[in-house]
Amino acid sequence: MRTLLTAALAVCVLIAVAPSDARAVCSADVCAKEPITQTVRHYYDLNKNKADGGEDWLRVLIAFGVETSGTLTAFTAAEARTQEAIWDGWAPVRKELERLEAERARLE
Repeated sequence: MRTLLTAALAVCVLIAVAPSDARAVCSADVCAKEPITQTVRHYYDLNKNKADGGEDWLRVLIAFGVETSGTLTAFTAAEARTQEAIWDGWAPVRKELERLEAERARLE
């Protein structure tokens, strides 16, 4: 009984100390990989208070399945290609959007 209680307590402690933002919760059927999601969230946080509002980054998070919006649509790989022509930092985002779009198309 003591071993079982100790094991249960250890699990509770692990859950209690796990950072709540360590992993984004994905509500979509296909989700983006964690490192790129963290990068995009960082870009969104840097830009959300600027004049353009970081709306593109929020739309990417919507496409990644970790954010929702009643008014915004998900960012597409085609849009990311256009942005990549301006700044090559969009390349990994475009690649992940392409992967997600292909996977979602495969599941349909």
